[in-house]
This record gives sequence, C-alpha cells and structure tokens, in this order.
Amino acid sequence: MEKSSSPFIRLDISQAHGGYDLLKQIMKSNKWHESKKNSDIVWLAGSINELYLKILCKSNSLVNKYPKLYKLAKKKENSVTFRLMEKYFPGEFDFYPKTYLYPEDKESLEEDVKRAEVNCKGTYILKPSGGSQGTGIQLFQTKSELQNILLTENSKEFIIQKYITNPLLIKKKKFDFRVYVLLTGTNPMNAYIANEGLARFCTVSVTVKYRKIIRNLKQRI
Repeated sequence: MEKSSSPFIRLDISQAHGGYDLLKQIMKSNKWHESKKNSDIVWLAGSINELYLKILCKSNSLVNKYPKLYKLAKKKENSVTFRLMEKYFPGEFDFYPKTYLYPEDKESLEEDVKRAEVNCKGTYILKPSGGSQGTGIQLFQTKSELQNILLTENSKEFIIQKYITNPLLIKKKKFDFRVYVLLTGTNPMNAYIANEGLARFCTVSVTVKYRKIIRNLKQRI
C-alpha cells in the first residue's frame, strides 16, 4: 500500500459549534485527525480570552483567532479604532463619517444637534454599539427626539453619525459588500482575500420621494 503524503495534523474542533459539520468535511478531505489533546490546531467559534491564549501558546497549538479581534465587531470600539487610524493616516481614512460615541461625546453631540436644529439642517442616525441586523437603529433631527430615543432604548452605549442622504448607489439602490479575508500574520501583515463574497441590496430604490421622507422623518429605518 502506498504511504500517504499528507502530514499528520490533529485538529481540536470541540469548540467549533456551528461550523462543526463543515470542519469535519475539511478534515476528511485533508486526512486530518480529530483530537482534543495535544492538537496542532484549535478551532474556536467565539472570541478568545488572553488566559486561554497563553495556555495554547505553551502547548504550541495554532488557533484561528486573534485576541480582542471581537472589538472590531462592536460599533463603538470599531469607531475608536477608526478615529486612531484617521489621526495617523488622515489621507487614507477620511471616508469615515464624523462619529459621536455616547455617552463620552454627549456634550459635543448635543451642541451640534442643537446647531443643526436651529438651521433646519441635518439628520442623525443612532446605532446601539452591540446591535446587529438593523435592531435599534433610529433617526432623529432634534435634541428632544434624541432624548426620547435614549429613554426608550435598553442599550446604554451608542454611536451616532450624520445620516448620509446622498449615498453611493447601484441602479438607485443602497448596497453593501461583505468581503472575506483570512489574516495569517500581523508582523509582517499577511492576508488572503477570498474570490467569492456577498453583496446585499435594498429592495426599495432611493428616489426623490425617499429623500423627502428621510428629511421629514415620516418613517424610521
């Protein structure tokens, strides 16, 4: 019998959760072996804490997560990161709209909202820091509307931005792209971008009527 040239790789998928079945298929096609002890690779579904990372480092196991990377999925922490990047690389990060962190920027936010209210200019969008799939997102134009929103929301941390009334469109529809990137190193930076991704389009076109609705806040998003 011809000896297999595949390396003997032991993979711990005990904490993979939702990706368990897919990982089993990958293991089978690569002739890897499942092992909870002395594994070469540990595959985690959630974030990794620093204590567990130290344990893994001592065992020489590779892990599929970077410490504190979950912060990029939190809108507030992500905005802090963008602020720092804009400070050090202003020419590269000027696309990011002005963002208020609540409650840290409460005073400057209220001053800007009041100024916009007097001039009848400006719609703001509020998003809970840990929200997803549009949950808790609201629009407002006045300080009193902001206060009413804060009284009814369960979350205590938000980001607030000037609402973009003239966004980039494809065939009159708003959209976003999800690009999948595998980051294998940070020093030096080494990343692989997947050929396939995800594009999402709104079902309603951005028309003149839509813009008037946003200006008058006759509907919430």
